[in-house]
Amino acid sequence: MIFGVCYGQENIKNIAVLDLDPTGVDEEQARFLTDRLRAELFKTGTFNVVERDKMNSILQEQGFQQSGCTSVECAVEIGQLLNVREMVAGTLGKIENLYSINLRLIDVEKGTILKTATRDFSGSLSDVLTRVIPDVAKKLAQPEHLAENETAPAEEETNYKYYAWSVQLRYGTANLNYKNDFNDAVKEYNDNHLLIEFDDIPASTVGEIEIYYKISANWRIHSGLNIIRQSAPWKFKMDDFSLGSMQFEKLEIERNFEFTEVFLGLDYIKSLSDKFDLVFGAGLGIYGLKTTLDNRYRLIGGDNQDSNQTKNYTNTALNIRIGFDYRLADKFSIFLYLDPLFAKKFKTEDKQETTLLPDFSAIVYPENIDGSGTLVSLGIGYLF
Repeated sequence: MIFGVCYGQENIKNIAVLDLDPTGVDEEQARFLTDRLRAELFKTGTFNVVERDKMNSILQEQGFQQSGCTSVECAVEIGQLLNVREMVAGTLGKIENLYSINLRLIDVEKGTILKTATRDFSGSLSDVLTRVIPDVAKKLAQPEHLAENETAPAEEETNYKYYAWSVQLRYGTANLNYKNDFNDAVKEYNDNHLLIEFDDIPASTVGEIEIYYKISANWRIHSGLNIIRQSAPWKFKMDDFSLGSMQFEKLEIERNFEFTEVFLGLDYIKSLSDKFDLVFGAGLGIYGLKTTLDNRYRLIGGDNQDSNQTKNYTNTALNIRIGFDYRLADKFSIFLYLDPLFAKKFKTEDKQETTLLPDFSAIVYPENIDGSGTLVSLGIGYLF
């Protein structure tokens, strides 16, 4: 047992860690990450690590500054002053939202590089702290034969592929141009038949689910399902009136529009900060329109009559997107997207005639229904 303890202590190496040389990263952030690196190296049980304060005190006594020390020769000189066997030096850089960390384990006596650890990571700086730093520390602590043969992989993947996939659930509102076509038909029918004004179509709601795959630091593919539905059905009601030879006790007409889209597209992501991204995108979709009409009426002296008619149309659509992604937590983000939607007009010349009033079908099925418009949605996403 005593032999084992002594052998384990002999294998624990005394090392010192130079502050990471930053490029595109704030110096204070680099120093903070270096402190985390020291802690993670010590946790591996392979190294005794000289504390920052003790290291700076010894260097000040010798009149030596570690700032700007990036070469092997400089690291060896500091290692000799600190009386350690090995030194860790490296760089931390950022290009757009891609972080890159490169570490070298240097033999102070021989002045040679014993081992390197490199990771590229697309994400936030907090992810670099919690995921990348522990990973590279473990790689430096691995026995040389394991590191060379890659037989002891890191516990968790820490490059951008860790967040390659994401799922978004969104909810919002839609303003589609079909309202205008429909209202024109309503107005024309009212002018001809002197009926009271119809209510306008209520606002539409949008429900979406999307799946993303990030193919690079700035590009991702998206695909999903988009459902746009009226918040409430359009309704028309009248009691005790006559139309031609028909005498009505009551008349109720209810109509619904629903759009469903399956789409595929591409997004470009521009990082504005560690947590905030600007998103531009475009995609193509198969756009379906379902319109339903319900008639309920009773003639004087007659029975209740009910009928239901549904028509389905399909067309193609082009989606444009601009919006913002904000990293809310480690694996959760929130989103705000504005999606202009351009769809071909749904031709309705083959419209069904209404059971009750044949010419009333112009209101339910106008000659052209334009599904273009703007979608505004908020949502939350999960990254994995």
